[in-house]
Amino acid sequence: MSMDYTQSVIQKVKVMFPGFSEKEKKVANYLIQAPDQMIHDSISQLAERLFISEATITRFTKHIGFKGYQALKIALASDIRKLSHQEEEQIAEDASVTQIFSSSIQQLQNTLTMMDEDKILKAVSLLANSTHIAFYGNGASSVIALDAHHKFLNTGISSNAYLDFQVQHRAAFQLKETDVACVISAGPIDDQLMSITNILRERRVPILSITEYGKNNLSQCATVSLFTSPVGNQGVHEEWTTQISQLCLVHTLYTKVMMAKDPVLSSY
Repeated sequence: MSMDYTQSVIQKVKVMFPGFSEKEKKVANYLIQAPDQMIHDSISQLAERLFISEATITRFTKHIGFKGYQALKIALASDIRKLSHQEEEQIAEDASVTQIFSSSIQQLQNTLTMMDEDKILKAVSLLANSTHIAFYGNGASSVIALDAHHKFLNTGISSNAYLDFQVQHRAAFQLKETDVACVISAGPIDDQLMSITNILRERRVPILSITEYGKNNLSQCATVSLFTSPVGNQGVHEEWTTQISQLCLVHTLYTKVMMAKDPVLSSY
């Protein structure tokens, strides 16, 4: 769960949220969900991450009462510092079952908020009409790729999960334009994953990417790009909250592909 760092900034943005323009809401969502990441982003980096202009960010900062983006970051950083020690103690001393479950629930809600229904439908069409689906995952996302493969065995579509880089590399050269490569990443896009992606592009294989929200090299190369909410700094919870969002997104795609292939299921 994204920490509720501040009453003076995040809470103010939450209260004002309904009055923001659609583009301003992108900034507001990012500020609420990943404030500790936002304070390290320059205005140009944030604009690129959110697919908006720097002018939109400037308007947003003035809308919530700051002279500029730098002033907003200073205020946000100050609030984070004030509560960080208290939050660390709470996580260490009171990592209750409720807290752990709440963290996962909040991450799912954040991801649902930024979900693009049109992109989901495009992804479902891509998968449902493919002759073979290759799931690629590195690190923490390798188990997501394996889970996706196990699920999609039920669809009647040929699939596989490639977790080892050498195997991923060889398999990429076997894929065709009628196949789909689903590339999943829970963190920064590394050179190995991009080398696989470049092979897929050269072979004109449709690519479905699942990454953390924001512009990145993988999503820019993808035929369809889907995103999960950024998790911010959550210590031991960080990897799991990313995984649970990816698992839910994969399950959504699987369910909708099954419904597309069997109209009877659509009535349930």
